[in-house]
Amino acid sequence: MLIQPSHRLQSLGQYAFDEINQLVQGLKDKGLNPIDFGVGDPQEPAPLFVRERLKEAVDRYATTGYPSYIGSLPFRETCARWMQRRFGVTLDPETEIASNIGGKEAVFHFPEAILNPGDIAIIPSPGYPPMRTGTLFAEGVPYFVPLLEKNNFLVDFEAIPHDIAKRAKILWINYPNSPTGAVASREYYKRLVAWAKTHNILIAAD
Repeated sequence: MLIQPSHRLQSLGQYAFDEINQLVQGLKDKGLNPIDFGVGDPQEPAPLFVRERLKEAVDRYATTGYPSYIGSLPFRETCARWMQRRFGVTLDPETEIASNIGGKEAVFHFPEAILNPGDIAIIPSPGYPPMRTGTLFAEGVPYFVPLLEKNNFLVDFEAIPHDIAKRAKILWINYPNSPTGAVASREYYKRLVAWAKTHNILIAAD
């Protein structure tokens, strides 16, 4: 018996970073020492005080059992205080903060919570691969916006066609940007937010 993956899974193709890893490994197999511009793995260990606190926590608390599904309330309250202190943003830890196991999980699953089949997610190109794959898994439609040097590698949202904006529910942005290194100004964000409100589009900032 031959079991085939779903059409949805097959439609995704090879994961971009997996393809890069294969290219890097192929060069290494030839005796070369390439500079790897693939996944952004940290090159330095976590700070000593972080590792020490983690060890203390393991010894002090029971580490079995399932955690809260959106993060414990004390954790979310701490996040809210940090956002207020760092950015002056007031968030309700009860309803506006949730934890997850990592950025990839959040980016991939977010479209499933927002998109209905046929809805559009506007995605920068180049961009983080889970933005696209998460959209496809949610049966949404990716619409790619090129990041161009002439626009300082900013998403040119004002150039997005009206019919696309009308069907879009998410616009992904990523600043400071990977891989371009571009940074968006406060004025850019003000214009972006005003545009998104006009079209009732949710800005998803990675």
